[in-house]
Amino acid sequence: MKSNDEKTSLEEQVEEIIESSDAELGPYGESYYVNIDSAAEMGEEAVETQIRYIENNIPAVDEESKKLKENLRELVNDDEEEDVEDENVLTEIEAERIESGIMSFTEDKVNSDELITITDFEKFSLNTGYSLEKVLSCNPWMSYCLTEKANKRVQEAKKNIELDF
Repeated sequence: MKSNDEKTSLEEQVEEIIESSDAELGPYGESYYVNIDSAAEMGEEAVETQIRYIENNIPAVDEESKKLKENLRELVNDDEEEDVEDENVLTEIEAERIESGIMSFTEDKVNSDELITITDFEKFSLNTGYSLEKVLSCNPWMSYCLTEKANKRVQEAKKNIELDF
């Protein structure tokens, strides 16, 4: 990481939040965290995006990891609307978070020509706390990247989710 006098206040806050937590970042979250300096060279918006990637890749397995995710999310969402509690209503912010999160969560499979399964969506839903319907409706991949069962569930979810944007 950069020396303290070179860091942006946002970088310092991220470091403070992560270093004060006992939660595991996971391999992808750790990778994004290690590379936050590179993002900082491109400006504050790039750092915010990097923070979202870190947050999206932290497995929400206990209260500590959920708190870490919440703290990082708050850091980049000062003026943005809160997530809607209704599992059948999807906000634009949620859609962006879920889409980028599921993409990074499953891109290794796609890159190795493996099909994404319904189990992959379920794991992401469990790790992030978003409902399975919301996760399925935000699928960023083309249909040929998914199993037949996953494709069918994605189409069903898209019919059941109300967009709030």
